[in-house]
Amino acid sequence: MQKCNLCYDRTSQGKGPMCATVCPSQAIFYGTYEEWVAAGRAKQGAKPVNTFYFGQQRVRTRNYVVMTAADDALDLMAMVEEAEMGKNANMPRPIANRNTELWVEADVAGIPQRQAPPQPWTPRTPEPEPTHASVASDTR
Repeated sequence: MQKCNLCYDRTSQGKGPMCATVCPSQAIFYGTYEEWVAAGRAKQGAKPVNTFYFGQQRVRTRNYVVMTAADDALDLMAMVEEAEMGKNANMPRPIANRNTELWVEADVAGIPQRQAPPQPWTPRTPEPEPTHASVASDTR
């Protein structure tokens, strides 16, 4: 695994990084703030924010995240605290038990049981198919 270098080979030639170039929803933008505004990205009350909080620690980077106009920073620890994960998560009820039948043992369901070899890791030899003399004599 390598750290992203913003496609240095492309950006050094004046091209955008591959992720921003091919993103079908245009969720990734590569350029200056002025280019971002000129592209019409600021029209819906959004603004780029480059201040992040990790608890009490404030970090300012050269990478921006688009937030609403009311937000001046992104508090990542608050997002984690608000996230509903684990036992009490507000998740849809599981549907695995819908349209299914209860477990039935193989002998009750009429499924024949095979005898497992004493050493299951050894290859099994297939049982020979029964030969019927009557089937061979009927082919006229």
